[in-house]
Amino acid sequence: MDSVAVAPGGVSVAIMRTAATRRRATGAPAVCERDIEAMLAVLPKISPLSRENLDALAEFIIEIGAARMRELILASPAAGFLLPLTTALEWAPGLKPRVAREVEGVAGDIRRRLEERREARANGVG
Repeated sequence: MDSVAVAPGGVSVAIMRTAATRRRATGAPAVCERDIEAMLAVLPKISPLSRENLDALAEFIIEIGAARMRELILASPAAGFLLPLTTALEWAPGLKPRVAREVEGVAGDIRRRLEERREARANGVG
């Protein structure tokens, strides 16, 4: 299975998407967990995160599922950095973590955006 190297100081989402497209064309899963782990390893070094990075994370969540993505994030150096995202992912199975109101608000926004992406994908958009 292919893996995409991530250069320190940057995340090449375009390269990761190209690799995913290549895997889809061969019938392999669209995203490799090693790609996600590599991306998560460098995210704490990037501030602020770009919309492209956040969109890539959302796509990966849809590809591998909220529970698996949460596991990968919690096992990565980005766990604390992505607290609103992990909070949103914890809500998916019905857990309601205790967090600051600001984090809860951002997590709610993330959940709404993820649901919009899922619906768009189900309707053949994006």
